[in-house]
Amino acid sequence: MTGGYCQLSREPGGLDVTGETNTRLADLFGLAGWSKGELARLVNRQAAAMGHPQLATDTSRVRRWIDRGETPRDPVPGCWQHCSPSDSAVS
Repeated sequence: MTGGYCQLSREPGGLDVTGETNTRLADLFGLAGWSKGELARLVNRQAAAMGHPQLATDTSRVRRWIDRGETPRDPVPGCWQHCSPSDSAVS
């Protein structure tokens, strides 16, 4: 951290990564009680409903969002705003 701001680095794929745990997302993730696989499935399901059937979020990507501070690209942020713990119930 420099001057109170996180330094973002660019990975080869062009992703913004802080290299630090995203504690806010980790806390919300824990409160929801989801597994990484559940969150990935919810994001993919919501993305498809929003017209993005090509999105293929997996558990590795969720882990990088939480553990490495990777910033998800559109349309993911818009998708997870519509996910709720009740969505993970299997019907």
